[in-house]
Amino acid sequence: MASRTSQSRKMLFDMLTTERAALLIDDSWRQWIIDEARTWKGTPFQHKGRIKGVGCDCGGLIYQVYVSLLGPFKPFPKDYAPDWALHRENEIYLDFIEPYVVEVPKAKPGGLAMFRIGRNFGHATICTERDTFIHAWGRNQAGTVTESGKSFFTVGDDGKMRDVKYFDVNPTWPS
Repeated sequence: MASRTSQSRKMLFDMLTTERAALLIDDSWRQWIIDEARTWKGTPFQHKGRIKGVGCDCGGLIYQVYVSLLGPFKPFPKDYAPDWALHRENEIYLDFIEPYVVEVPKAKPGGLAMFRIGRNFGHATICTERDTFIHAWGRNQAGTVTESGKSFFTVGDDGKMRDVKYFDVNPTWPS
């Protein structure tokens, strides 16, 4: 038997297939995205994973949280190495999210922050109302979905923050 919460989410999802634009205009979706992302906290890091409580990487987390509210994405790239961002200059992640987001000058709750890891913007996070980021982070299969402050994304002894780009949901979310 489905729980009341899952029934409510299904009803919301069904409503969104026809009324998504109205929801995006009034910003009521932002807290829903953050709340959903927080339900993933503690999920183990797993390269290419997308299952809450079982395992996910940063792309799987973003994909599953946003698709649960806003509807389908194009298929997520399935063949990528765990360290692809360190060695390649092509922006696989930015190219993937481009139809669904618009770049903005600062973080917005429920929006995305993309951090440069290695040679490209290879780490995605969900921005919260607390000026923190919910993300899946791990190396060698160790790590979890967690909520981190900006200090997590600093590099080196100089304390400089990694390059970051902020995005908000495109109100004309393509399905």
